[in-house]
Amino acid sequence: MSQLLACETTSDSQEAARHARMAETAKVAIIDDEPVNIEIVQSYLEEAGYQNFFRTTDATVAIDLIRQERPDAVLLDVIMPEVSGLEILAAMRADEQLRYIPVIILTASSGAETKLKALNLGACEFLAKPVDSSELLLRLRNVLSFKGYQDHLSDLAAAQRELLDRTFTGAVCMMTEIIESIESPVVDSSEVRKVAEKLMADMGIDSDWSMPLASRLLVVGLPLLTQSQRNVLTDQPIASASHREIFKKLIEISSSLIRRIPRLDPVIDLLDETLNVDGSLSETDSTSRTFATVIVTALYVDLLVRRGGSADQVVDEMQKRFPAIDRTLLASAGCLLGISQDMQEGEAQNTSVLQTVQLKEGMVVASEIFDDRNQVLVAAGRSLTEPMIVRLRQMAASRDISIEVIDNKCKADSIDRN
Repeated sequence: MSQLLACETTSDSQEAARHARMAETAKVAIIDDEPVNIEIVQSYLEEAGYQNFFRTTDATVAIDLIRQERPDAVLLDVIMPEVSGLEILAAMRADEQLRYIPVIILTASSGAETKLKALNLGACEFLAKPVDSSELLLRLRNVLSFKGYQDHLSDLAAAQRELLDRTFTGAVCMMTEIIESIESPVVDSSEVRKVAEKLMADMGIDSDWSMPLASRLLVVGLPLLTQSQRNVLTDQPIASASHREIFKKLIEISSSLIRRIPRLDPVIDLLDETLNVDGSLSETDSTSRTFATVIVTALYVDLLVRRGGSADQVVDEMQKRFPAIDRTLLASAGCLLGISQDMQEGEAQNTSVLQTVQLKEGMVVASEIFDDRNQVLVAAGRSLTEPMIVRLRQMAASRDISIEVIDNKCKADSIDRN
């Protein structure tokens, strides 16, 4: 035991020493049109041992300075006069010598569209202002550690593969954060994934990594739809021409957004295949066609439940949208909805009324919760997720909200299946 503790202590001290050396030698660029922001960020870094900086408030000279100084990492503001941070990021990614320099975006903008654009241009991390010092130091240390490893690889191809690994992981995480940040979401992408996985299991269909990921990224294009287009998705019958048109547009946008992310070709194929789905399933179908059919079914189940539809109403809408829908698939969807409805309509449950500050992830909602447009935000019988709770607390800031939850019910085996 003493030898093990000694090894752990030695390892920790070696890691600390490595981080200290990295801070002493790393060159960090800070680009922001507000001098006070630069001073704050630099002070955080200096307290952590960083010594080598170059900085500018003039975005028009930023690219020339980056070419000249060749920093190990760039901390970049987005909203600047004359030349935006996104334009600087685009110029870096187009330059063979600069494209692999990690960029951390620092901005006061919390809009999903800004995050999507930064992600598309290859940003490694995204931090909101005012910047938290501990989070900044952690993110910077991570990107510098990776860059240091990349710089010491003798095989350039191996370095590029490692960069693709990091880009893949970071991009997917950022995209799911973007989906969850949308106010009054059309669907809950985490629920779409869970419904799809349950349908696959019920039907004995083996899945792979691409199916659950495609289930979540299917709606990543939502922030780029107008509010009126989102309203069509939430309000119009799913068999209507207007709904079909906007659904097609959503899938095309989502697909185009993730085409720049490495290793996501199977997911892109699935998204593209969803445009050809008619609900039928056949043993001769390709894997992507089968997965796409299940994903679309799961998406519409979640969307229709959010409208407040009963199990019978959801099944009826699905049959109108997909006259050739596979009966086994439809029955599985109806069974899931029946479980949820039975919980809502069965024996009386003991409930409690809570304020939003008392909510916890996994609590089961006893009655529907409506948003400011009087649309169902959380259906009865649903387990609360962290994004749902955040949204409810945001709503509580402008009006009184109390939530009825079922006592001693957490992670219920309903349509949520959390």
